Amino acid sequence: MITPLLEAARPRVTAADAVVKTDETLSGVVTAQGGERMGRLTSIQQHLRVAVHGRVGMAGRADQHSEALIAAALASAAMGEVATLHLPAPAPTVDVPTSHPVAQAAGPTQVLDLARSLSARLDGKGRMVEAWAERSVGRVEAGNTRGALVSYDASLVGMGATLAVGDPSSPLTLSLHHASVAWPSGREVEALVTEFERRLSPPYAEPPSGPATPVRLCLMPRAVRAFLRPLELALIGAEVFERRSPYAGRQGELVLPEAITLVDDPLLPGRPGSRPADDAGVVSRRLP
Repeated sequence: MITPLLEAARPRVTAADAVVKTDETLSGVVTAQGGERMGRLTSIQQHLRVAVHGRVGMAGRADQHSEALIAAALASAAMGEVATLHLPAPAPTVDVPTSHPVAQAAGPTQVLDLARSLSARLDGKGRMVEAWAERSVGRVEAGNTRGALVSYDASLVGMGATLAVGDPSSPLTLSLHHASVAWPSGREVEALVTEFERRLSPPYAEPPSGPATPVRLCLMPRAVRAFLRPLELALIGAEVFERRSPYAGRQGELVLPEAITLVDDPLLPGRPGSRPADDAGVVSRRLP
């Protein structure tokens, strides 16, 4: 699908790159009142970036109309910023699992059964439980006019719940989820249920009083992610490009304590975000 798009754009641009993504998502919910909902959403997303006479423009469409996409990207470039569009050359990629056959084959019945199973495991006296499950499958294609081309199938299965206990006027609410490329095993469902129960058991049910003196804390992965959310937002490419990020223009400066080490590793097998290359066609690698 992406090759005809790039070939149609090639005669009219200095350089171009594109990404095309297709997706089908099934979502099942079991409400706290026992009701059930099932939804299905399909989508196609095309994004094209072009360089014309030293100016860069970009456009996107949620359909397969390539000519309209090219025209919009050219119009954007006519008013775009003066910049150089650096395109990666073709390069071999690492074989990393990004989809799973069971997830690919799962239908509405399996998705809703997964939500039902989680709801039943968490149900209890004095609890309000809303459980959900979601399965997404699709394909990603990224390429450029320099000859780089990467394509891979992708799947993602998520499950989770929101659980409220205690006084209905001010309940203690807890939301947790699990996500993976593969369909969750019974052990993974059990681990999520166990985490819910652990967090809702004393001393977790009531907020502890603050310590009188400083103490060392060991943060679990979910807590670490919450603390790092502002950093995650600041590192989004668009935020840096538009200079809204506090780190824009600070390349080479120390912006975080040296005790913190962050690693972006899209080559981890079967994880959300695992990929052989990014949407610009740059081959994935472990990046500290």
